[in-house]
Amino acid sequence: MSMPSVIEVYPERCSGCRECISACPSPLANFVRTLDDGRKIIDIDPDKCIACGECVKRCRHGGRDYEDDTEKFFKDLGNRKMVIIAHPAIKAAFGMKWQSVLRWFKQNGSDGIYDGAIGADIATWSYCRTMEQGANKKVVSTHCPAVVRYMEIYHPDDIGSVSTVHSPLSCEAVYVRDYVKKNYAVAALTPCPAMKLEFAETGHVEYNVTYKRLREYFKRKRIEFRNITDSGMSYDFDDMSQGIMGGLYPFPGGLRENLALNLPSVLAINSDGTDTVYRELDEFCSSENKPDVFEALSCAGGCGMGIGAYDEDDATTLEMKSIRRKVEIDARNRRKVNITGTDKQFKFFEDRVNPKSLVRKFEELTEKPEKQEIMERLEELEAFFNENEPETAHEKPQQAAPAPVQAEQSEQGESPAEDEGA
Repeated sequence: MSMPSVIEVYPERCSGCRECISACPSPLANFVRTLDDGRKIIDIDPDKCIACGECVKRCRHGGRDYEDDTEKFFKDLGNRKMVIIAHPAIKAAFGMKWQSVLRWFKQNGSDGIYDGAIGADIATWSYCRTMEQGANKKVVSTHCPAVVRYMEIYHPDDIGSVSTVHSPLSCEAVYVRDYVKKNYAVAALTPCPAMKLEFAETGHVEYNVTYKRLREYFKRKRIEFRNITDSGMSYDFDDMSQGIMGGLYPFPGGLRENLALNLPSVLAINSDGTDTVYRELDEFCSSENKPDVFEALSCAGGCGMGIGAYDEDDATTLEMKSIRRKVEIDARNRRKVNITGTDKQFKFFEDRVNPKSLVRKFEELTEKPEKQEIMERLEELEAFFNENEPETAHEKPQQAAPAPVQAEQSEQGESPAEDEGA
């Protein structure tokens, strides 16, 4: 299937600095395209782009940006039955305002707010149950869509090494649809533009709304939220369910720690960041001594540091580590086990969820690219830059490209936020 375009190119703003190409972990994603007027530009092949967003991070000239579904989401919110699933990285993206943000949506057209961390807890339970049955071992985790897409493109012969457990957000979408019995449109609030690729393949979620675009929308509409300092990490999600240890999934090693709590004998390792994770994925596929689970995240520092969570200078690794520790302390305080040490939450899932509904099926979508094809593409790009490097390459960077979100003013938008204590 053809994949949706996520990363957009603005060739008129390209300085020829090559930073986007050098940052890209997908060697076939970029190509030279000839326009009708004979000019040549660097464009993106959406079927080879893994939408990790590294090129957007590196470009200082506004030559690249990403698209999500924020504009369409706000046009439809309140006009159709819709539930919202909040990726647990919301705590990192909005800090002490995250509960106020969710309450605003509850008051402005949402038919339910659900915790993506519950989906992560369900995913952990599914990993444990399938591994106890002797399956789902020697696998790459699925909660990073850029990693999954990389495996589909560059290691199609090893697609069986990708876990069959759905990502946490897809697990939660299935849970809301099949067990909460709300078969409504689903919008996911996420830190990740690449989630759009997963949703296109699975069909579980219709709108991918990134936290960065949400902040831009709220700023444009002059909607402000107050800090909530007295409620810790709690929120009254619908179905009276809030995630526990699944709240660690956005951070490096989150899945590994969940597995260690429940199946200490499982050998799980983790890696994050484009500088290392894709090289290690290549090594994983060629290795004869694979770990039981390889937790791979494209963004250095985890999902909370993703291109759809923050502008580059908005947060620091130290802040992410502090938030992670707060989430972990809260989760461990709420986690309950029975006399055998089994997570009591698992009993709830066993009584309510059919593990077969959480299985993701992969198809061999492409043939594995030949090394010669990759080398020819890289040589083509190198020749383009050598022949067309403009004088502007060393000029002052241009202003960043405007966000592709132009939601219309909504009467429903502002008064509830003011009631919140804006």
